[in-house]
Formats: sequence, C-alpha cells, structure tokens
Amino acid sequence: FHFCCPSRMANYMIEPVVRYSLTRDMRLRFKKHNGSIESVRQTLEGYCLPRDRLPTDLGGDIILDMKTWMLERWALERSNATTSAAQASKQAKTGDGLSESPEEKPRRWGNRSDPRMGRALEARLA
Repeated sequence: FHFCCPSRMANYMIEPVVRYSLTRDMRLRFKKHNGSIESVRQTLEGYCLPRDRLPTDLGGDIILDMKTWMLERWALERSNATTSAAQASKQAKTGDGLSESPEEKPRRWGNRSDPRMGRALEARLA
C-alpha cells in the first residue's frame, strides 16, 4: 500500500509506527511517498494512480466526505438488514429453516439492524 506523507512529522513519527505494526510481507509492499504534494502526485502516477483517482488533499479530483459516506453506508446496511428480515419472515411462514437447531446456525456478532446504532450514528453525524 501507499503511504503519502507530505509533512515531516508524518515522515519521522507516524511512518515508523506504521511500519513496525505491519507483517513482513506488508512491509515489503509498503511504498512511502514524501515531499511536496506535486512530487507525491507525480510518484503516484508511476504506480498507475492518476489525478482522477486521488483525493483533493493530494491534488486529485476525488472529494472525501466521511459524513456522507457514513450516511450512505448506514442506509445500505439498513436496506440489507430489511431484506434479510423479509427473507427470514418468508422462510418462517413456509417452514424453511425451522428444522435447524440454534447450534447449527452460524453465530453473528452484533446486530446491524439495531435501531440504537442508527440513532447513535445520526446523533454523531448531526
């Protein structure tokens, strides 16, 4: 992966911590790009990452908006949960899946359709 650090602090303080936490294979694939934004962008073009694939922070054209991304992702998760609930309801009516014991079902951690999570996200992003 590519680590772009036009600032000196990131170059000397953050990059060693990141490298230390990586496995050997990841360290071998790790590419560091430092210097001015223009020089970072030019070196990234050598890895087939043109301006239209870079964020605006690096002089590219992609606008990163975490709030919008989180809301879109939350809506997608919610629609997936609704679809899953509808399928489960259909299976319960037809009798499919009733023969499975709880031990046979895969264990899932967390509940993506939990309304508390939705309210927490809305409050956090508001």
